[in-house]
Amino acid sequence: MCQIGDIIKIENYKGDDGVEVGRHSFVVLATENDTIQGLEVEFDLVGTPMSSIKSEQQREKVEKDVGLMIIRTNDQNGMPASNYEESFIKTRLMYYFKKSNIEYSVLGSLNTETFLALQEKLKYLDERNMIRQVLTNV
Repeated sequence: MCQIGDIIKIENYKGDDGVEVGRHSFVVLATENDTIQGLEVEFDLVGTPMSSIKSEQQREKVEKDVGLMIIRTNDQNGMPASNYEESFIKTRLMYYFKKSNIEYSVLGSLNTETFLALQEKLKYLDERNMIRQVLTNV
């Protein structure tokens, strides 16, 4: 069972291009049963994907992109050791899932301060219609 703010690893899912992707981390944004207004689409998990920062050049690029949010290892609780000290959240992509269709495990969670900053970032992007809803998994 996962909760809002958890960082989960989804074993297999369809990317925004419809291609199968294996093992990827997401931050959980919602876990309630709901439908997408105007569509007959039911979901019970909403998440935004994460990736590791692997170089200084990539870090600089991520810093300049308003749709990305850098997080450090101390912004997370209970996460296993990683080869990378920093990650980023792809805040402009919001994936919708049916938990019964995916296999996932909880890795840890964002700390409260970081999750609140993420919510502010999402609000900012939403007000500017910069969030893309990905429905390939419902």
